[in-house]
Amino acid sequence: ERYPRETPRWLFWAAGRADMILKWPELFRAIVMDAGWQFVSIGLESGSDRVLNILGKGVTRAENDAAIDLINEIGDEQVRRGQPPVRIWANLMQAIPGEEREDAYETLRMLARIKRCIPSYSWFTPNRGNVLGDQILTEGRALSDQQSRNPGGLSRVEGVDYGFFVDLMAGAYDDEV
Repeated sequence: ERYPRETPRWLFWAAGRADMILKWPELFRAIVMDAGWQFVSIGLESGSDRVLNILGKGVTRAENDAAIDLINEIGDEQVRRGQPPVRIWANLMQAIPGEEREDAYETLRMLARIKRCIPSYSWFTPNRGNVLGDQILTEGRALSDQQSRNPGGLSRVEGVDYGFFVDLMAGAYDDEV
């Protein structure tokens, strides 16, 4: 409440989770509209409930969609008021072990619903400290010790079709999406 009263209108970037945005939608709306939260970084990760479960994300596709809808609505309202609209910095993960082509298509379909989006893609990298990363490292399926989250470059996990994801992002599967 004090921030918009006591500071100049500084636009800022901050992270949020879809489930938390939905838990307090009016508070979220007020922070975006009154305090200048212009870039909402959300770890959407995937448009597939199956993949979100593989990751242990604790958020569903329906929650991601509802948060996207709310942010789109707020952005539209800001445009009508002549204000800069809120944007989603969409953190998306690809090349997740167990991810199927339809899962990847669902992620891009979800992304297309975002009106004002800055997509940030990464490839799953098996790191210690999360269940899937620990499992892959324990099973010896990691192909690289590269810790970069950037897509492209070295393959990271045995059994993942990295060529598909390269082709997907190059538009080879736009008809399926």
